[in-house]
Amino acid sequence: MKGEMEMQKTIGDRIKEERKRLGLTQLELANKIGVTDRAVSKWEQKEGNPDVGLLPSLSSILGVTLDYLLTGKTVEEKVVFASKMEVCAKNDDLSLFKEIKDESIVDESRKSLMDYVIEYKSKNVFKAIIESQRPYGYFGPRQEWKYWGIDVMLNMFIISGCLNQLQKINWNINDVDPKEYNNESIDFILSEKCPEETKEIVFSCKAVKNPKWQDIYKEFMNRAIDKNNSFGIDIMFKLYESLSLAIPLDSLKKMLEKEMTDKLLEGNKYNTENGFVHIEKKEIEVLVMKQDESKTPEEVFIFSCIDNGILQIEKLLTCNNTKLIEKTLGIYPVTAYEVFNNLAEKKDVKGLFRLCIDNDLVASYGQAGTVDASEFTKSTVDYDKILKAIFKRLEDDLTNRSSYSRHIPICQSQVPNDIYIRDQIMRNCHSGFSTPNELLVKVSECKAEIISDLKLQDDKNRTTGDLTAEYFENQMKAGNYEIVVVKLCTKLEAILKADFKKEGDLKAMLDSYCKDIPDDDDGWGYPVESPMVNLLNKLRMKRNNIVHAEQNKVDLTKEELQKCIKYILDIERK
Repeated sequence: MKGEMEMQKTIGDRIKEERKRLGLTQLELANKIGVTDRAVSKWEQKEGNPDVGLLPSLSSILGVTLDYLLTGKTVEEKVVFASKMEVCAKNDDLSLFKEIKDESIVDESRKSLMDYVIEYKSKNVFKAIIESQRPYGYFGPRQEWKYWGIDVMLNMFIISGCLNQLQKINWNINDVDPKEYNNESIDFILSEKCPEETKEIVFSCKAVKNPKWQDIYKEFMNRAIDKNNSFGIDIMFKLYESLSLAIPLDSLKKMLEKEMTDKLLEGNKYNTENGFVHIEKKEIEVLVMKQDESKTPEEVFIFSCIDNGILQIEKLLTCNNTKLIEKTLGIYPVTAYEVFNNLAEKKDVKGLFRLCIDNDLVASYGQAGTVDASEFTKSTVDYDKILKAIFKRLEDDLTNRSSYSRHIPICQSQVPNDIYIRDQIMRNCHSGFSTPNELLVKVSECKAEIISDLKLQDDKNRTTGDLTAEYFENQMKAGNYEIVVVKLCTKLEAILKADFKKEGDLKAMLDSYCKDIPDDDDGWGYPVESPMVNLLNKLRMKRNNIVHAEQNKVDLTKEELQKCIKYILDIERK
């Protein structure tokens, strides 16, 4: 009856019903289709029908089929009947399993019971199949368990708790390649749901000390870390301990990255106590400090830059914060001698003595040393004498590297490629100085040079940061050649100051820079001035004509300007 009534309705009726169902006005529907609201009104009042070409888009907008729009017919849903085997697997129903005979190899869909068990991961039915008299009878015509994949089948044995029955399909745990343990298997083994018997079978495999198994155990550990599975991590800790194996350094580093402090401390302690490779104490201290809400990110960063009381300049320079760098350089020492000197300036005789003891700088038990212990117990301590002795000993240690072991280094070399200290003072900080004061003066100069260079870089970035290749390309396309000339000179000036340490006005800096540009070969073996020298000077003079109203006769073509842009951007990249 309902179908007959639907058939009696017109297209207009169905358009009106569906429009209202969607909460659209006639005007809104008209706008979506691309007609007037008057046209929609005519359709609904049965004064006309939509153009045939509009019907596909109209049915799509209304969310109905074209057939329904034209005839009112709806597609009847097909009733799909599941076979007994599928229902059994889908519901993991053991009572239904008892009704299925293994002679029923496949159902109407050409699927076996094992196909459905694998699809629905039916643990109880799988176990029942394996424990039956003829497991292969439920496998279908293939009669081969490897059809579903070794990793898939292994996973079913694991999650079903019947790993001890691999022999039922002529399989042995010792024959399993460790790579066949997929993530689902690993997650189950490292969960509280996993029976102890299953864990014992996996972890008591005869091949556990094989390198392949050690690799897969690392995968087990890393998987537990990734899933933040403390229970699983504890299982792996016990395993490594029972096998006297090191917890992989990669796993400890992963814990460090994920800030799993408690587990990291436990695992690192095990490796340290057993002489295995471990995370340095400093890295863990940084992690603990990072988790302290009372500490600011800046405090944590500065703490991470200090090693044995000495500031690591290379790491400090990664923060890209000139003010923080300047402040930090003004507080912390960058050489070992400064550490001793700072204690002496504070007249901290106990601290100085303790530091000397820690670094084998005190004579004891008749052995030759640097400072006699009695120097620290005098009523008036001669700090200058102590410091000179320490300075001499540190110098000897630097000269004779074989004795350079426990001592705090003279300076961790921290400034790469001689960017700041061209005479390598910061990297070989002690050699070449006859007195401690000379060293301290040079260190102070080096710190000042670092700050000066950073400020120049900040100035360059502030003034030319937007003057990119894209910027110049757009200005050239717009024909703004004078703007390009001026901005290009601004960029060149900043580069020469910050990157090449040139001083003076643009002409003076350019003259100095051009002296360093190698000459070209004229083809006959004679050197000739590089054409870039001439181009850069023409660029400068053109800028002066624009900005300072100078009347230099200089012509700079578009092609030459393009060459200047490329050259200046290239020297900045270099």
